[in-house]
Amino acid sequence: MPVRRIRDTFTSGDALGFRAASLRPAPGAVTGAPGTASRARPVIVALLAAATLAWSSIPVVKGAEPGPQAVVQSFYTWYIAEAQTGGNVNLRGRPDLTPAFVSWTEHYSDGQMFGGADPVLCAQAIPESVTAGAAAISGTKATVPVTEAFVSPYRITVGLTLGSGGWQISTGGCAQASVAVVRKPDGRIRLGATGYPGKIKTLRGPFAGNNVYNSTGARQTDVEESYAASVVGSYYSFDVSIQNDGTTADSFKVKATGIANVYPVKYFHGTTNITSAVVAGTFRTASLAPGATYLITAKVTPGGGDITRLVTIRSASDPTKKDAVKLGLKEVACEC
Repeated sequence: MPVRRIRDTFTSGDALGFRAASLRPAPGAVTGAPGTASRARPVIVALLAAATLAWSSIPVVKGAEPGPQAVVQSFYTWYIAEAQTGGNVNLRGRPDLTPAFVSWTEHYSDGQMFGGADPVLCAQAIPESVTAGAAAISGTKATVPVTEAFVSPYRITVGLTLGSGGWQISTGGCAQASVAVVRKPDGRIRLGATGYPGKIKTLRGPFAGNNVYNSTGARQTDVEESYAASVVGSYYSFDVSIQNDGTTADSFKVKATGIANVYPVKYFHGTTNITSAVVAGTFRTASLAPGATYLITAKVTPGGGDITRLVTIRSASDPTKKDAVKLGLKEVACEC
């Protein structure tokens, strides 16, 4: 932690809050034999110099990060003020919360945990105020007791982790540590671009299927109309976004329906063609932190009738946790 040292110099005899004048004898005091004062002056100067050196060596912390108690008090004071305005409180992007904690609060209701209580407050009502108690610190971990002001005061315990940016709340009042890890892939779909060589129209509107979870693609489907007599080289490009809506880092396996040797759909991550792995179901994303996303592009070539593809996304850690999106083209007669 950066420190600075005080290097004050003495001006007009000032030293440690007193002045050299205070060393002068009071009126009428016995000062000793002639010459005593002149002999004492070097001794006084030496003492003051020694005091200056000692004072300058005292380290003073500069720019110290707030401690666990201050972090918890600040966050909970802000949180109840936001909660009292009504509606959901957006916790994303707060530097005093770990991403895993934020993700957990957004999905704590899975399995009806806590009976619908607010996971941050561990209560079904909003207290008038909160008071954070003294922190218990052990290395890079800390716990802080929080008293919530109800008719009968209610006490919860908040856990924190020390990171490079300071203390962050990592566990909530409703005993997050005792809750099983949540694995939850979230697939979203949208039309990204359409056209043919020399004339491409980029669209990229909002995703369908955000926070929708099923294995059929219901309410997370994008099927576009395509003319039967399409221009040679024309295509439709769909963005398949995979978001980790779980409470811990995870990677995801991706599988799409279709037959590889007559496949009118190709899949890319960036510029890398991953079609074979996606069709086989062996493609696996990189590890994604809670809330992080991974983009796969599906390039569909029209011709030969309707085309639909179901893209299923499974947690690599728990294959029973899955989501799916559907994309495709519906061939229509040209009205030109």
